[in-house]
Amino acid sequence: MSTYAELLAQKKILDEQIANARKDEAEAALRTILQLVQEFGVDADRKLSHFLV
Repeated sequence: MSTYAELLAQKKILDEQIANARKDEAEAALRTILQLVQEFGVDADRKLSHFLV
């Protein structure tokens, strides 16, 4: 069985890994969104709601 201190150390590592994964996945999502906005010509004049009808 792990000690409290060992578990806290593991938690710190996991928290860092979670933060890094979230950052990486958010950046990938943003790249996808930007690519789709460009591909479908969404801009200030053609709002997203126009495409959802």
